Amino acid sequence: MDGQKKVQEEFDIDMDAPETERAAVAIQSQFRKFQKKKAGSQS
Repeated sequence: MDGQKKVQEEFDIDMDAPETERAAVAIQSQFRKFQKKKAGSQS
């Protein structure tokens, strides 16, 4: 862990915007599907 640099990235995202929430839900949904698929292929 010592070798990793901690870089504070600046981002301009309105966390209260409804489209931000919709995007987050969509990303999470896709990620869960990916996790299920990944877990299923290992067994």
